Amino acid sequence: MSAEIHIGSSEAPTTAAVVVVSPQSPFYSGEIVILRCNITKFSDWDQYCWYRDKKTVSSQTSDTITITLPQEAGQYQCYGKRKDYPQTSSTSPSTEITYHVLPTAATVVVSPQSPFYSGERVILRCNIAQYTDWGQYSWFRDNSPVPGGNSETITITLPQEAGQYQCSGQRKDRPQTSSLSEHSHIKCKEETPTPTISTYRGAPVFTGNSVTLRCDMGQSTGWTFYWYRGTQTSDPVAQTDGISYSISSVKVSDGGQYWCRAGRGDPVYYTHHSNEVRVKITESPKAVATLLSNWTDFFREERIKFRCDIQGDQHRDWQYSWYKNRTVIPNSWHEYTIYNAQESHSGEYSCRGTHRRDSQTSETSEPVRITVSEKPKTVLRGPPQTWLTEGDSVTLSCEVTGSTTDWRFHWYKTAAYRPELTYMSHESKGYYVDLSDNIRGAGGSYTLSPAALRHTGVYVCRAQRGESASHTEFSQPQPLWVTGHSPPSSLVVHPNTNHHFALDSLSLSCVGSVNLTGWRLRWFTGWSEYEMCPSGWAEAGSTCTTEVASSPDSGVYWCQSESGGQSNPVNITVHTGRVILESHAHPVTEGDPLILRCRYSYQPSNISADFYKDGTLLQTFTTGEMTIPAVSKFHEGLYKCSNPERGESPESWITVNEKPKPVLRGPPQPWLTEGDSVTLSCEVRGSTTGWRFHWYRYVPFRNRLPTVTYGGTTYYLELLSNGERETGGSYTLSPAALRHTGVYVCRAERGESAYHTEFSQPQPLFITGVPSASLVIKPNRTQHFTGDSLSLSCEVQGNSTGWRLRWFTKKPEISQCPYSWTAASGPRCHTVLYASDSGVYWCQSDNSKYSHIVNITVHNGPVIIDSPAYPVTEGDPLSLRCVYRSQPAEFHANFFKDSLPLKNHTSGEMTITAVSRKDEGYYQCDNTQGISLMAYVTVKASFSEPGSSHVLVAVSVVLVTLLILVIMLALLFCSKKVKGLHDHTTTFAHQDQRLNDQTQHLNQQGCTHLESDITHVYDTVNMQNGGEDEDTTGSTTDLTYAQLELKPIKNKQKINSDEHVPSDVIYAKVNITAKKPKNKGEDQPPNGDVTYATVNVRAKEFSTKDH
Repeated sequence: MSAEIHIGSSEAPTTAAVVVVSPQSPFYSGEIVILRCNITKFSDWDQYCWYRDKKTVSSQTSDTITITLPQEAGQYQCYGKRKDYPQTSSTSPSTEITYHVLPTAATVVVSPQSPFYSGERVILRCNIAQYTDWGQYSWFRDNSPVPGGNSETITITLPQEAGQYQCSGQRKDRPQTSSLSEHSHIKCKEETPTPTISTYRGAPVFTGNSVTLRCDMGQSTGWTFYWYRGTQTSDPVAQTDGISYSISSVKVSDGGQYWCRAGRGDPVYYTHHSNEVRVKITESPKAVATLLSNWTDFFREERIKFRCDIQGDQHRDWQYSWYKNRTVIPNSWHEYTIYNAQESHSGEYSCRGTHRRDSQTSETSEPVRITVSEKPKTVLRGPPQTWLTEGDSVTLSCEVTGSTTDWRFHWYKTAAYRPELTYMSHESKGYYVDLSDNIRGAGGSYTLSPAALRHTGVYVCRAQRGESASHTEFSQPQPLWVTGHSPPSSLVVHPNTNHHFALDSLSLSCVGSVNLTGWRLRWFTGWSEYEMCPSGWAEAGSTCTTEVASSPDSGVYWCQSESGGQSNPVNITVHTGRVILESHAHPVTEGDPLILRCRYSYQPSNISADFYKDGTLLQTFTTGEMTIPAVSKFHEGLYKCSNPERGESPESWITVNEKPKPVLRGPPQPWLTEGDSVTLSCEVRGSTTGWRFHWYRYVPFRNRLPTVTYGGTTYYLELLSNGERETGGSYTLSPAALRHTGVYVCRAERGESAYHTEFSQPQPLFITGVPSASLVIKPNRTQHFTGDSLSLSCEVQGNSTGWRLRWFTKKPEISQCPYSWTAASGPRCHTVLYASDSGVYWCQSDNSKYSHIVNITVHNGPVIIDSPAYPVTEGDPLSLRCVYRSQPAEFHANFFKDSLPLKNHTSGEMTITAVSRKDEGYYQCDNTQGISLMAYVTVKASFSEPGSSHVLVAVSVVLVTLLILVIMLALLFCSKKVKGLHDHTTTFAHQDQRLNDQTQHLNQQGCTHLESDITHVYDTVNMQNGGEDEDTTGSTTDLTYAQLELKPIKNKQKINSDEHVPSDVIYAKVNITAKKPKNKGEDQPPNGDVTYATVNVRAKEFSTKDH
């Protein structure tokens, strides 16, 4: 490039400029741009020079040039030439000609998405992102125009129109055309596709859960899916745009076979049907939310525990969801625990399980509603009267207000301060309490029975339930003050009254016969028990003293040892008024005097006063003092005194203690057998300390005997010679003998003043054995009608002097026979019976020998059972007869044993031909007339039983001996007349028969057989004939007296171990000598030719020498 230079000329060079003639910028690829070289001066420029990028455009010399973009884009300059001066212009500044790329066209598939299948119609669209006013499009397939393809979209059918597709767009404004799109290859698959159906749940699906089916077409998209159940030819149950079909909450009816197929396009192109899949639906297990408590009302700080169980599914692979008021609680465990409940935890709780394996869920449980409220109050209810007597029974009850379910109750007593004790407060007063006992169950009751001195104290309770240690508040205090007759120590009050004026001095001391080490004063007042004495009091050993008493000192005081021993409590009142009633500080015992004194502050006390009991005026005493000589329970109550001028005292409760009554405990069955062992025990109810016990037995009337009234009947008592026992008073009879038969009572005493209790209730003991006499009953039965006649007599072998009838009925033993009975010699008693004659009868001698004891029942009803009055021997017959007060027309009777029916008897009589031990028991009978009382039939062992053979053999030996004696006597007295010998022999035979009869009689009377703890017994029988020099006064010359004596002989030599000796063998050694009675006073046989034999039996151990 060159420029013309004008030398010496002052004119500026002529300026050229490159201007765009058309089109206006911006320029686009493919456009033609016209440039002109514009020179404003002169018009005769005939040649122009053009430069592009500073290179000469050689073919262009006119003022305009045409360039094609994008090939000729660049920096353009120009200048002009003319013939005249100035011949050239200046070179124009550079003008940059740039261009924009044409809008890009793209051939896109509208539908369907690839891959394409034979038979499908494919819609193509020419997509040009820039501008929207493309008015015409051009389509090319395989570089050839598509006929009729001038719209934005074209539809082609496969496989005929498959190929390479391009497009471009035209518009009116610049740029008027787009670029030609890239080739888009449209091809198709020949086979019709088959989808695959599946479900992700392999196990059965629970109802209520969701199930999702998937229809898989591989990489192909744009399909609509059709879902079929049951058959492929049925209408689809659902149509989805996606490959999944979900049933959100399945029912059992949703189960079955499923297929799917896909379709797309218009008209729809369908795939084949898929394979089948089976969906099994089962009922969903139900979750059950359980509250692990028996109550739904909770209180603050309690622990609340729930458990979630899946019904009917023992599979444990669950995780759990918990809800409160349908809002999720962050807990996934089997149990849900609220450790410290608050009111905000009230609401409805439910749960649901989710299988960890397949995320299936159970049904949600029914909600469990709970409420949480403030801590409850406990209410302690006690007796209306807090002052009790030792031996009373009292029950405290603890309740939780508004709740009664599953509480465990803890009972406490107030105690003197110790660091480990629990502190509680009530009405601004603080107490230390010691856990006393635990009582479980709703309404927790705490019973003191019998109440004892150690139970004195102030009780509180509180409740707990569930696993947590959350307690209710403490209840209000409940004092119980127990007084006894002889406590181990006493609280001495000085002055000795329970009412005191304020500002008076007061001293309390613990004294007693026991060692007072470890004893201290206790109190329940306005002062806490921090020290050994109340606040402001002086301590001196076991004494507490205040010089100035005040109202907070009012309360109850007592002494207590470290081991729990206690004195009687004392209620002390410090009064700020002008009048008090002075009375003994301690309870008064029945029979003791009571003195009440009206005292006035700063005034003499011997001023007239009115005395009141329970608000009622008793009397006015001018001396200001009232005395009750002997108090009783009637005098117990609230007392006060008053003076019209000086005022009225506070009321004071006077307690009157009953005399303690001991309890006598004996065997459950008072009928014993001789040889038994029995122990009677006597104890004072509610008190065990320091008592001495005395034992008595009922006896017939004698002067100066102590008496006791029981059941309205007065009985006379005799102190037993060995009847005093120490603490625990037991009285043992071992072995029991007939002489021990009787009715026993006891009483206790203690202290130096010999304070006695009342007598105990009676305890009868009736011992049966070998009697020394017989009680003959006429008629001979144990049951009798009222109005019947009854005769009882004592039959004694020999002299009956000193024998009398004894009884234990409702009639006292004042005379020889019961009241209203008629006495006769013998002794014998006769009467017309009353119901009060029922009881036990026996005969007794002055030297304590006894007959059998018989229990007689007098019945006022229409029927009795006639049964033997004495035991029946095993093997003997037994006859029972139903007896009617008025003879009925119908004689049959029903018999019962031990309340079980036996059988009907038309004769009204029942016979057991040979009784055995199994026949022993209670018998009764009934008829249309009524039913009898029960009668007990006792069956005793026969002598043939083991253990009785000793006596049988001994008797047999005696009889054999007597037979030998007869022969010897016959030889000895052969010189006697034949008549005398004949009479003598006959008499001896008669006595032999009499002996047999007596033996049989003893068997019937229940005689105790000879027993020994020696295995083998030898019996020695000595029969001696008295010499001629002995006194025979009062006896005949034809008398032979024989004594048989069976003695125990010690073992002289041990038996060889290989020798066998039968266990039931008795050996007898018989020595026979004649003997006559020594004295007239001895029992003698009747006159006549009599042989009299006495047999003494004594045990003897086995000896080989004798053997």
